[in-house]
Amino acid sequence: AAAAPPAGKRRRRGDPQTAPQLALTLLVRRGGVALRVPCAEAAALAGVVPLTAPAPPPTAAEKYGVCRFSGLIARYRDPATGERFGSVDALRQLRAAKAAEAEAAAKAAAAASAPAEVAA
Repeated sequence: AAAAPPAGKRRRRGDPQTAPQLALTLLVRRGGVALRVPCAEAAALAGVVPLTAPAPPPTAAEKYGVCRFSGLIARYRDPATGERFGSVDALRQLRAAKAAEAEAAAKAAAAASAPAEVAA
């Protein structure tokens, strides 16, 4: 137990007699930074201090994707198709491509439903 300070003398926070000296070690590695804290009970810190650094946030390309027309980060979404695009020019190309796909699908459906001509 710590001895009580003499009457009239106040205990200071940094007083070496009252506070044990801890040697903190900062380790910088490729995988992250670690702070080593000496402790009589290392298990007491297991739930308090994280042992590894949290994962970095995703990049904008990972979060939004890349526009297939412009190659830019696809920050915007076409409300008609739900597909992502990166610029106004890419939106125009996207709409033109979707219109061409719809026209080709309509032609294929019309050719499939038309009666086949019989060769005599």
